[in-house]
Amino acid sequence: MRRAEGAGGEHEQEAALILEGITCAACVWLNESHVRRQPGVTAVDINYTTRRARVRWDERVTRLSAILEAIAAIGYRAHPYDVGRSEELARKERKLALWRLFVAGFGMMQVMMYAVPVYLADGDMTPDIERLMRWASLILTLPVMLYSAAPFFTSAWRDLTLRRVGMDVPVALGVGAAFAASVWATLSAAGEVYFDSVTMFVFFLLSGRYLEMMARQKAARSIETLARVIPAFATRLAAWPPGGAETAEERVAVVGLRAGDAVRIRPGETVPADGFVLDGESAADESLLTGESRPVPKLAGDALIGGSVNTASPLVMRVERVGEATRVAAIQRLMERAAAEKPRLVEIAERVAGRFIIALLVLALATALAWWWIDPSRGPWDFCRGAGGQLPVRLVLATPGVDRGDRCAGGPRGVGDARPRHRGSGAGRSFHFRQDRDADHGTHGPGRNHPRA
Repeated sequence: MRRAEGAGGEHEQEAALILEGITCAACVWLNESHVRRQPGVTAVDINYTTRRARVRWDERVTRLSAILEAIAAIGYRAHPYDVGRSEELARKERKLALWRLFVAGFGMMQVMMYAVPVYLADGDMTPDIERLMRWASLILTLPVMLYSAAPFFTSAWRDLTLRRVGMDVPVALGVGAAFAASVWATLSAAGEVYFDSVTMFVFFLLSGRYLEMMARQKAARSIETLARVIPAFATRLAAWPPGGAETAEERVAVVGLRAGDAVRIRPGETVPADGFVLDGESAADESLLTGESRPVPKLAGDALIGGSVNTASPLVMRVERVGEATRVAAIQRLMERAAAEKPRLVEIAERVAGRFIIALLVLALATALAWWWIDPSRGPWDFCRGAGGQLPVRLVLATPGVDRGDRCAGGPRGVGDARPRHRGSGAGRSFHFRQDRDADHGTHGPGRNHPRA
């Protein structure tokens, strides 16, 4: 937690938080809108890829503990950001998701083993054997419903208590209705069972979410790796040029550096800020930032990029830009924005999804009521078919989320090469423009940047 800068910063505090329970873009919107309505909160921004939230509030009106309680009130958990805790939560999330996926996959395969003989028999199977197959399928589907599908029902209940229709509501309704109808058909020995469809849909949905989670965590690691390239401390010189005697050095925090400071960089040390070489001749490894594997020669007057590594001889640099004004910080903001922004088709799908879901539920209910009046024996089954028919649509709408987290996956290969894979992304256009503009000014790659007077 730190004091916010800018207008109104005298009484404003800012904190970085980790959010647990975020599963889709709707969760991000819900948290942002809910936190913004809290008294004293002046700004909130949540990154879907990293699950990190930046919150600003007026310390005269509210406290951080009140904001955390407000987030918990809508079913999510927030913690102050910590790298170790973030990695621990990511490991826990991967392990739990993998177990749910395993149970769903195992249940799906076993249920299909009992469903296929019934399909192939085409009515020739004796009633007692068919009942045995149904009961075996019911027993094997129970763990899938109670454990693997639990997140869908939990999220759907939370959405309904908050009087909104999220994407998990039709999933829970379709899976739950199909399972309930199948249980009734098994107990009454009449009607159709859908245990194989239930387990299959749960497995496919969990598979998509698992792939999206892995891509998102990979992108988050890339962004966090970039954030850690700047060292915590630097060697600042008391005066430059030296006045005859050896110049005094002091070890200071990088956040304490200011434009105009002279800093000594020994071989193997990381450049703490953007600037240019005052004295010395060496080479800098800029591979993490530009993708160039060979060290770039550096002479007096050459530009130095914060985050690059001095590889050969000692250098003295003049600091020009620090903190949020550095190239590394700018690239990190572009990567976070590229991860947060969505292609236009996905935005349209999310915009119409809520109305589409409500319309589909109304049509399914109307179909059930109509058939209940025409033929009462068909009403419940037609409702199950109508509600369960949303599941393929849910798969289509969930697919773009898989590669959203992959937009920043190029970070470890060189941030300069990380490009969003969606041509419709505005962030991608901004990223290309920024890199091209930097190259024109000679500040990207092995160009010269002579000091200004």
